Amino acid sequence: MLIVIILLIIILIYFVIISLVFSNIVVNVEECDISYNDNQVEGWFVKDFKLSIQIYIFKFIKILNIKILKNSIQIFKLSFNINIENKIKNNKNLYKNLFNNIKLINNNKSLINIKNLKPIITNLNLDLSFGTENSMLTTFSIPTISFIVSFLLSNSIYKYDSKNYNYRITPKYIDTNNFKIELNAKLKFNTLRLLFFIIDYRKIKSNA
Repeated sequence: MLIVIILLIIILIYFVIISLVFSNIVVNVEECDISYNDNQVEGWFVKDFKLSIQIYIFKFIKILNIKILKNSIQIFKLSFNINIENKIKNNKNLYKNLFNNIKLINNNKSLINIKNLKPIITNLNLDLSFGTENSMLTTFSIPTISFIVSFLLSNSIYKYDSKNYNYRITPKYIDTNNFKIELNAKLKFNTLRLLFFIIDYRKIKSNA
């Protein structure tokens, strides 16, 4: 009996490993229009937000489907009320953390090996403008973000069509923290590669 249980556990572990190796995560940002300004009373403003995440084992069997909307999260047919805008507003350090992460990536390009992600990007339309209280940080952030986007596109475009791949990144030097993003994108990641990337990034962040 014990041998049977051990064999079943081994088979289960093997199945999980194989599933991870041959599984994909699809991230589809259908609508994203979010802005932030220190000088505004409300700070963050979510005009529109719609994102879906699907996980496929063996690349075609869907085991998870999550939709994150402005006012709710849907997992398959189950819906849970949630206000994305309030969640963002209640995170007092969100804007600061965003730019700390940009600085981290800028200082560790050789450590965070983005190319190992190897995502497949079927479309990307990005319009991003931002600024900080520190004009030097704003200036140095532009090439970092541009590098990440252009590198991902140059290595991950599924089928080139000028209508499907466009981005614009604009600095705003107005002596205040400000941010506006309009995004429509669809990306496919290998689950195992994504997990390794997250683990590497967390190690770098913890040692920073």
